[in-house]
Amino acid sequence: MTAGFDVFSPTGKTVFTINDSLNQYLGRMVLPSIAQSGSITNDLFLTGTPYVHIKANYEYRLVWQVNTSFSGNVLNWSVVKTDIPSFWAPRGILYYGVR
Repeated sequence: MTAGFDVFSPTGKTVFTINDSLNQYLGRMVLPSIAQSGSITNDLFLTGTPYVHIKANYEYRLVWQVNTSFSGNVLNWSVVKTDIPSFWAPRGILYYGVR
């Protein structure tokens, strides 16, 4: 008999199987409202495929850009363009984790 794992909705639809992946949320940081860069070191980045998700604050409909990259256990980030005055901070939240 083959081993497996399935999760079903109340209507019987498959929601999750053993072949699906789950994300492990590791943390978050509030992005600065000025052009700035930094890094986050976390050894758990080495336990899977690291990811970031950025939740933007679009209340003011202004443009900004965030660049991210991973190198080993380090997440590097930079706010490279900002049109938002600092008193409107926070502009967004950067969530990070591994798959």
